[in-house]
Amino acid sequence: MQVVVLALLVLGSTAICPSSTYAKTKNAKYGTIKILSNPGGLPIAINGKPYGATATDFRAFDLEAGTQTVVITLPNGQLWTRQIELPAGRVKCIAVNYRPLPPVAKSPCPFPVNLSAPPQVNEGEIITFTSDVSYGGSDSLTRTWTVSPQSARIVSGAGTPTITVDSTGLAGQQITATLAVTNGSDDPMCRQTAQVNTYIPPHEKRTLVGREFDTCCSCWLQIYQMHAAQINHQRYRDYDRIYKRNPYH
Repeated sequence: MQVVVLALLVLGSTAICPSSTYAKTKNAKYGTIKILSNPGGLPIAINGKPYGATATDFRAFDLEAGTQTVVITLPNGQLWTRQIELPAGRVKCIAVNYRPLPPVAKSPCPFPVNLSAPPQVNEGEIITFTSDVSYGGSDSLTRTWTVSPQSARIVSGAGTPTITVDSTGLAGQQITATLAVTNGSDDPMCRQTAQVNTYIPPHEKRTLVGREFDTCCSCWLQIYQMHAAQINHQRYRDYDRIYKRNPYH
């Protein structure tokens, strides 16, 4: 769905989730989609079933794993529609931002290319990178996505306007998504490139506090010394008893 339409700009992306709750249950049959919008109060439907309205804070929906069709009715009556692949035991976060823009003339080349993504997500969450292109040409567009660092992995959407990227194992790093769009012509203006970044903060360091049953490195030495002292004390008592009984011993 091309979302830059006349006086309309809708950006769909992931955003910062309150917590990272992915893959907690090995046998989970459901996943969670968290959705917020700006403005809030937009009617939302998932797989054709109404789920009330969006809010400016995340609303969480626990759904069976598989393809979920999310439809949000925008203030001007148009529909924002996305098909979301939801793995079992994972959390996907989606933000929909609506703001009116002046009319944009259709270009015979794919220009401009706008990318949207959250500034930050928790490690392990799936990031959705979304592109919007104003294009009035008749030739089909070719989209080429690349992500960095090399350990970042595109989960789905290569060659389409939207990709998802797994952030597992990338704590403390920044994921950069780059999209090149062309309509196949020789005009340099008809090949456009855009980039967007998402940061995954490092894990918090926790201070370990000693407890009653923590291992004591010197305990065994202390026990050995006490045991040796008891043995020596017993030997002196035995020697003293023998000597008193037989002074000529």
